[in-house]
Amino acid sequence: MRLLMMFAVLGGRCRGAGPSQRPSGSKDLARFEGVRDNAILGYGLVVGLPGTGDSQRNLPTLQSVSNMLQEFGLNVPPVGVSSRNVAAVLVTASLPGVLRIGDKLDVNVSSIGDARSLAGGTLLAHAAPRR
Repeated sequence: MRLLMMFAVLGGRCRGAGPSQRPSGSKDLARFEGVRDNAILGYGLVVGLPGTGDSQRNLPTLQSVSNMLQEFGLNVPPVGVSSRNVAAVLVTASLPGVLRIGDKLDVNVSSIGDARSLAGGTLLAHAAPRR
């Protein structure tokens, strides 16, 4: 309802403008409500760590590596994975309500296991499974 009323006000102001009066742009007259940031949450793996990744005690990391290898046609059980160069992570970001091509996002990557450091690693890009 507010949005409809706002457009009615904008339309009235713009219609009354004669040739000598240039109407202001909508950005000068109103502000949209309801445009807000969206929290993004993901799960991933950071690989290529120099021995600072999760230990063998971190079962979610072992299972994640095993699942990833299975997507490539390799059947490696979680107990067959060595994980000191891999860390399971949560990826969070705040996605602005309005984005343009080329905008940059701040992304936070946090270890959820017992990794000592994520420095020097690469976050694997992976699409969420289809359900």
